[in-house]
Amino acid sequence: MILCVVVYSLTMKGQDTLVTWEDEEILGKVIKIENKIVSVILPEDTGKIMRVHSSELQRVSYENGQTVYFFEKFPDIVTKMKKASPYKNMIEVGPFGIPFNHFYIGYERLFEKRNTMEIQAGIMAPMMMPTSDKLRGFHLNVAWKRIFTEPVKISGLSVRPKMQGAYAGLMLTLNAFSYTQNIGFPIDTTGVFINYEYTKTRVPVFLPTLHVVFGYNKMVAPSIMMGFCGGIGGGPKFILSSDEHIQKQAILPETVIGIQRFSSGAFSLVAQISVGVLFK
Repeated sequence: MILCVVVYSLTMKGQDTLVTWEDEEILGKVIKIENKIVSVILPEDTGKIMRVHSSELQRVSYENGQTVYFFEKFPDIVTKMKKASPYKNMIEVGPFGIPFNHFYIGYERLFEKRNTMEIQAGIMAPMMMPTSDKLRGFHLNVAWKRIFTEPVKISGLSVRPKMQGAYAGLMLTLNAFSYTQNIGFPIDTTGVFINYEYTKTRVPVFLPTLHVVFGYNKMVAPSIMMGFCGGIGGGPKFILSSDEHIQKQAILPETVIGIQRFSSGAFSLVAQISVGVLFK
């Protein structure tokens, strides 16, 4: 590891300061830095030498004003990335769904090592993609994810955000919406043949689905995470109308519904691209 030494004035007296990536300050007298190990004598126990690996430290500031940084370049960006890496909460949005007529916001939390829970709420409405069914509604998504974290390399320094990496999990999606469909209603039932009149009718639907999902979260800037997710699953559909003609004739649109696209029958595909902000 190359040490980048920057000199600036400090107002310290008689002792050196070690600063960890959690911004904790350790006061003492640095004896030496050798083989990535910083040896320091603490003022409360001068007979004992404490040894700290340099990967745990942002810098060492000596009493004479000299500072040693434990990375090669760009200390500001590296410091910000490293400080954001232990964050366990994220607020995210799905702006890339707007071309497909949906938008959502979500909250995700790391509740134990490598496991997160996420909840999303969104709307479905005509936005950019032209459709004839005028689908409108809401969707609620609840997901569990198992993250396989991986480090980010910045200027030779390894930063490991806790919420970055590939993941696998389960997502429950609850869609409540309505769309327009031509439904035939009988207008003459006195003869042998029944005549129908087709009118544009709003069809209300409740659509619960369960998906197996796979994805990847990538920290692209300090506290900024991009997420990519895809999966396959399915579930039943419930037509929320007591009219038997609507019940019999309703056909689910072969289109994007929230974060889902239905391929056939009860099966569906799910896809998401999100942008999130990490915080403590």
